[in-house]
Amino acid sequence: MKGQDKVQKSDNKGKVLVTCLDNSGSMNGRPMESVKIGCSTLGESLLGDDESERPFEHFITMVYNTYVNDQKHESLNSYNNYVKDIRAGGTTNFVRVFEKIESLFLSYQISELTVIFFTDGQDTCNKAVAVQDSFKQL
Repeated sequence: MKGQDKVQKSDNKGKVLVTCLDNSGSMNGRPMESVKIGCSTLGESLLGDDESERPFEHFITMVYNTYVNDQKHESLNSYNNYVKDIRAGGTTNFVRVFEKIESLFLSYQISELTVIFFTDGQDTCNKAVAVQDSFKQL
């Protein structure tokens, strides 16, 4: 059993999952409630009690509107509490979240990066070309 744990743990080495949650004003109400339900389901399937069975070494949530706040989660409980307290407000700034994702490469030794966005897709801070350019820099 111990040998299996080591194999499992090494399989997720360097794998990072980032969930990016848009909490701008346009996400208020039903959209934000849908995000919270989706995040809860995702967390339950990926943040089990046994770290050796997790498909990602690091599980990070970025909540963004005008600003980006990021949080690394070690347990399902901390993740659920974090998501539960998210409130909608402000504008949407994709450039800031793309810059924050790019900064992860300096913070972690990443072999595989998976990014999931929960958003209505409306950047209200930047021109389309600025969003496209910041995405290309990733």
